[in-house]
Amino acid sequence: NYALQSIAAFMLMRELRDLGAAIGSVRGDDFSETGSVAPLYAEEGDDFAVDLEPLIFIYDNYPGGIGFSDKLYTLHRDLWTGALARIEDCPCTYGCPSCIGPSLEIKGPEGVLIPVPRRKEAARVIMSTVVLDKH
Repeated sequence: NYALQSIAAFMLMRELRDLGAAIGSVRGDDFSETGSVAPLYAEEGDDFAVDLEPLIFIYDNYPGGIGFSDKLYTLHRDLWTGALARIEDCPCTYGCPSCIGPSLEIKGPEGVLIPVPRRKEAARVIMSTVVLDKH
C-alpha cells in the first residue's frame, strides 16, 4: 500500500500525511494500518489464511474528509498503473523508500542484517495482476 499511497499523494499534489491507508478484507471486520494483513487473518500455527480477499483503503486523513477520496476514485486506473510503473522503473533490488517503502531486514548469522527477499517482486506481481484486470 506504500506505493499506492505515495502515488496518490503525488497525483493529488498533497503531502503523504494528508492521506491515510489501511488494509482490510471483504469480510469487513478487521483493518490494519500497519500494512500487514497476516496478523489479522493467520490462525495460530497457520502461515496465512487461504481465503483472504484483501482490500486497500486510501482515505482523506482529515475528519469528515475534504474530497481526496472522490478524486482518487475517478483516477483509480492511473493510480494503479502509476504505482506499477514506479515499482518496475526503480533500480533497487529489494524495495526502497522510492518504490515500495523501506526495505525490511532480518537478522542473519552473526547479527548481519539481510533484506527480506522477493518483497518487491511480490508487490510487482500483485500490481501487474490488478492493472491487467482493470484494463
